[in-house]
Amino acid sequence: MNFSLDALEFERLKNLLARYVSTSDARALLEKVTPSTDLNSLEDEHAITAEAMEYLREHRVPFNEVQFLAEAIDKLSVTGAFLEIPDIEAVQAFLTQIESLRVRWKDEVKAFPKLAQRAGRLPDLRELGKRLGRAVRNGEVDEKYSPELARIRRALDAARSNVTSKLELMIHNPAHAAQLQDQIVTVRNGRFVIPVRVEQKRELDGIVHGTSSSGATVFM
Repeated sequence: MNFSLDALEFERLKNLLARYVSTSDARALLEKVTPSTDLNSLEDEHAITAEAMEYLREHRVPFNEVQFLAEAIDKLSVTGAFLEIPDIEAVQAFLTQIESLRVRWKDEVKAFPKLAQRAGRLPDLRELGKRLGRAVRNGEVDEKYSPELARIRRALDAARSNVTSKLELMIHNPAHAAQLQDQIVTVRNGRFVIPVRVEQKRELDGIVHGTSSSGATVFM
């Protein structure tokens, strides 16, 4: 078999094809490709490849804009798993792009029967794509799709307001004027902090979360 592959220069052919592959998922699939001896399958693949090439000559299909989702799909194969917001947005964009192709191809029965046949096998996922698009906006999940999320966000807002109010009282308290470098509340490493003179840090009860570039200020 190895002799036959060498004679066919199969690896060289795959390397040439890899130059036109734009996604890591497709490259992984290409790596697994082996020669086939199933004549019917080969003829069918050649026919659909010929149709696809003809279609691309007549229509613009932005395959380079299609983001494949192997990692997200792997996550969803685990019971109880969830996707991060960027993954959900990627799924929604993928569904929109693929649905556009499905609709275009299924109406090309006469000109491109093989593509139309393939499109006919794809499920209609328009509603799912729309729901995902409505649920996630500007990088956040819309609260109306999750009452629990709305409750958590209200609790976080209340806690944030409570912390900042206490810090504001502290920085405007004359008793702490000597310890503070400035009367501001800022954020370091995701935590609300106040700027304290480095030589005064032992005078305040707190944890240091950062230091200024000059070293003169610690953020507690």
